[in-house]
Amino acid sequence: MAEYHTQKMRALRQRRQQAGLCQSCGERPPVPRLLHCQPCLNEGRARSILRRAQMRQLVLDGYGSRCACCGESEPDFLNLDHVNGQSGDRESEYATYRQAIKEGFPPTFRLLCWNCNCGREKNKDRRCPHETKRSFNRHA
Repeated sequence: MAEYHTQKMRALRQRRQQAGLCQSCGERPPVPRLLHCQPCLNEGRARSILRRAQMRQLVLDGYGSRCACCGESEPDFLNLDHVNGQSGDRESEYATYRQAIKEGFPPTFRLLCWNCNCGREKNKDRRCPHETKRSFNRHA
């Protein structure tokens, strides 16, 4: 059934394109060199922004909405971090979010605030300055 629907929609989009109309609504001509009219492009962008915000919030909630190192809870400061420092092929932030959601928020990721994440980058041992300081205080 889904295959039939997909084929039907593909044929509809193709007919609209051949008629010189927007593939989404079929009512207006598309923006030059694109397949969709400006209102449909704007609507698609708005949906994408909303979907990304929802995905980000889901990831924040899935990892406790706090920096795993210092406890910072301001959402604008929080980033998803690869625990082992391996980001693969420098995938996009949202590709990483999708992976974390799909895998059920695995322990290979964690939330870090901007400061802790940058601090890890500066240290040779890839540890946040907070971790280094705590470790030093325990042994002192």
